[in-house]
Amino acid sequence: RRALHPTPGHTQTRQSRAQCRARELWLPNDQAMADEELAALRESSALHPACEEAASDEEHDEIFRHLWWRVVPVLWLGYVLNIVDRTNLGFAALQMQQDLALTAQSFGVASGFFYLSYGLMQVPSNHLASRIGPVRVLAVSTISWGAVSAATSLVGDAAALCALRFLLGLAESAFYPGCLFLLSRWFPPQSLGRAVALFATATSAGGLLSTAGSGLLMQLTDGVRGVRGWRWLLLLEGLPAIALGACTPLLLAESPEATSWLRGWPPRRRDALLAAVGRGRRSAAPPPPLKRSLRTTLRERRTWMFAVQYVGCSMMLNVSRFFLPTQLREALPAG
Repeated sequence: RRALHPTPGHTQTRQSRAQCRARELWLPNDQAMADEELAALRESSALHPACEEAASDEEHDEIFRHLWWRVVPVLWLGYVLNIVDRTNLGFAALQMQQDLALTAQSFGVASGFFYLSYGLMQVPSNHLASRIGPVRVLAVSTISWGAVSAATSLVGDAAALCALRFLLGLAESAFYPGCLFLLSRWFPPQSLGRAVALFATATSAGGLLSTAGSGLLMQLTDGVRGVRGWRWLLLLEGLPAIALGACTPLLLAESPEATSWLRGWPPRRRDALLAAVGRGRRSAAPPPPLKRSLRTTLRERRTWMFAVQYVGCSMMLNVSRFFLPTQLREALPAG
């Protein structure tokens, strides 16, 4: 009789248990966390009946505010350093062009070499992050671009500058898509937009820091130990990225299941978090093969429309970043 006419409470209990069992099947069992930690987490989730209860909206907001502070600040700081190390060449050019005998054309070519490698490696770097994990890719990318940026302080001619700017583009290309991929692992769809919007504010912060700090730093260090200020600028602004990249594996995890601090949460909050992120992943369609995805994207007219718009915005922004300091120095009277 109960099977033919189940009560509402009985039906809700069966649905809650089915959701918990589905979440158990979703949890990864290889790279995300150690086997013994995964087994302990599964056991604790199965033993607590709170898994069968739904968390309120207030609890979800509290959970994801906690996640923002665990993940977004580290990525935000990394993106600020990314913007600074990418654009400080415009201020270095105030002294570099004279020291290296660079013309405006050769300086522009060297600046463009960064975006050549940066654009070519966007898709391959994202594919690499999906295979080995975004945290590893972010750590390697951050350390690499910090080292290349610091090494740029040693250049002696235009050819060396072009080579190092090309390497800088290779190193930085994996960071932005890797950050978005990591955020998608931590936040469900209803919270992912807010997390990405907060992360994207680093673009303005990086531009502000580079504009306000690069010229001052170059002026204060010019002549220290007989070294020109632009060399100190590139060296000192590259070192923080190396330090952050070395700390990245300690500060970030591939997903919420791979964290040790999640074990200390109350069972209700922990299960609500894992269930919400799990539902977001299960609801997403599986990605198509890489070749088919590229072919479909390139055939889409909207892709090219957005690309043209983005190229136009990027051209204006990058011209001001690299050439505005030099133009202002030539336009404004000395002193």
